[in-house]
Amino acid sequence: MAKRERSLAGKVVVITGAAQGIGASTATALSRLGAKVVIGDLDQVLAEKTAAGLGAEALPLDVTDTKGFTEFLDEVERRVGPIDVLINNAGIMPLAPLDEEEDAAT
Repeated sequence: MAKRERSLAGKVVVITGAAQGIGASTATALSRLGAKVVIGDLDQVLAEKTAAGLGAEALPLDVTDTKGFTEFLDEVERRVGPIDVLINNAGIMPLAPLDEEEDAAT
């Protein structure tokens, strides 16, 4: 079966933790492919700087806040439209055994 090429042009792509590092690189790559990128990050100043260089949107986001995450997604859809792709990139590697982590960390 032949592979079907899929375009990201015009698709709404949300990337958590994309103010810097792997998330920012992913945002850059997808923006170059024509995606409408929205960056969610705790560091709003850096997120806005990263987004400005891409013609993207930046919104504050704390992924450990369940209610806040839902509100973030609602705001993305209000501003940009329905979300086509969500990349959960945010996070810091926990240093405790999994069964000792809080639910929000896992």
